[in-house]
Amino acid sequence: MTSGGIPSFLDLVANFNSQQFGIDNLIHQFTKKQKKVYFFGDDTWLKIFPSSFARSEGTTSFLVTDTMEVDHNVTRNVYEHILGMNFSADLIEEDRGEEYVLDWEWDVIVLHYLGLDHIGHWQGPLSPLMGPKQSEMDYIIKKIWEAILSKGDSHKTLFVVAGDHGMNKFGNHGGSSEEETSAAMLFISPHFQNITHGVKQVDQIDFASTIALLFNLPIPKNSLGYMISDLFSGYSDEEILYALETNCGQFLRLLKSNPGMWRNGKPNTPQVQNLLQRLEEAKNLHNSWIQKRESSLFNLAKKTYLEVF
Repeated sequence: MTSGGIPSFLDLVANFNSQQFGIDNLIHQFTKKQKKVYFFGDDTWLKIFPSSFARSEGTTSFLVTDTMEVDHNVTRNVYEHILGMNFSADLIEEDRGEEYVLDWEWDVIVLHYLGLDHIGHWQGPLSPLMGPKQSEMDYIIKKIWEAILSKGDSHKTLFVVAGDHGMNKFGNHGGSSEEETSAAMLFISPHFQNITHGVKQVDQIDFASTIALLFNLPIPKNSLGYMISDLFSGYSDEEILYALETNCGQFLRLLKSNPGMWRNGKPNTPQVQNLLQRLEEAKNLHNSWIQKRESSLFNLAKKTYLEVF
């Protein structure tokens, strides 16, 4: 999710060893831009991204019978660093009507909860523990959203809720079934209040390029993902076309680095040649729009860029 690339078998093996992640990724791009990134949750992140977080606290991912403390340790940091409240596990899901004390020192905060995943591995998706755990997560999401809305510049804040995988009827994942490879990804912000596109199916690799473009970061070098264009509906025509051009440029760089697709300075297959022609058409339309600022040219340039995807 952070690189936009498709992991190989060797990458998966390395993940079990929790080795440092040497591929360009969103965490690297945020820190390179001097953004302060906090992390709380699965300590695998701390091993993969060492020295990347301004503040962090990890929880172990291998004690699957722990479904409570592993999440309370994350929620305690939610209360401290997002809600500005003191945390008590006994008061989760009890609305005390407290005022949020917000003085966010971070630019990006990553929270990786493990409890629901542990329940799946331990007792499966039909476990009696699953309902209460989902209610607990719903409550945390609700509190974070309320805190965001209480900020004067809330429209500048993006809240993403995402699963990194699904689970089958036995609570496992890692296979290729639809249940295991399907997960929710929710983008929440006051900035999106007028967007009514509903549910859309996207690829998980689209996350990295989308976040990079939303935050004006370079797209990770190995990203194969498309920007989720619906999320840019509130942006200016100029910003939308620039994002599309940037995303297409990323694909072109990847194509040129692949000797099977690009050789001796030119496309090596008819398919790549067609993509290159569509990209040139999109750029020409884009340039025409810059000169004339006609809505018809914008719509045509956008449509042609999207056809490159």
